[in-house]
Amino acid sequence: MSGQWLKKKFRAAVPLGTGQHPLDDASVLLSQAAYDDQGAEYATRIQLREDKPEATWRTTVTAVRSTTGDGGTAGVDLECFPNTAQALRGSKPNLIRDLVGELEPRDGLSRLSVNALRVTHDRVHSLLDVLCDPERQMPTLIAARPVQADPLWSDRVAGTMRNVAGDASTYLLWDLAAVDAFREAIGHDHRVSPGCVRTFMPLVDPAWAAELRGTG
Repeated sequence: MSGQWLKKKFRAAVPLGTGQHPLDDASVLLSQAAYDDQGAEYATRIQLREDKPEATWRTTVTAVRSTTGDGGTAGVDLECFPNTAQALRGSKPNLIRDLVGELEPRDGLSRLSVNALRVTHDRVHSLLDVLCDPERQMPTLIAARPVQADPLWSDRVAGTMRNVAGDASTYLLWDLAAVDAFREAIGHDHRVSPGCVRTFMPLVDPAWAAELRGTG
């Protein structure tokens, strides 16, 4: 996935073998790998440094295989070192969405996705389990479709869900039956009304009406 991302970015195949690889006059790729006692690769890291007039940008991708051989962990970090006093804000690397779509990572019981996962009334109990899961470490965004079709709302919410891919789990209450079932399951204070989006932080307590971590 990293190779495909770099190929699209530089419009050419990029070497990923261990070492330092100049890509153009302003970009250098550093690749490293770690091996276990049997000689099998269990971790890899690539770091792309781009020296631009306004700043130096450094993107680091790290992947580590689980010691049990079941799954593993992947992370993407973007750093900016400005050359001026002007504040800069980097955009989220497209690679993150690519990795989320390909790997389908999990945060406790929740599956991370690029687009919001559809929740019908008969699946609300599973969504409640996700919210109350003590292993959940990321926010969960829940949206409820408006009563009347609203293309602008749908486009904006879909864009928001894509933007938080990898940073939060996202769900969409599909219809009024799902909205009603969710309100009955979680209680009035933590409901998500039609046309609304709500953020539930980890360790949210649906039994506590004043739970501020459940609002957004």
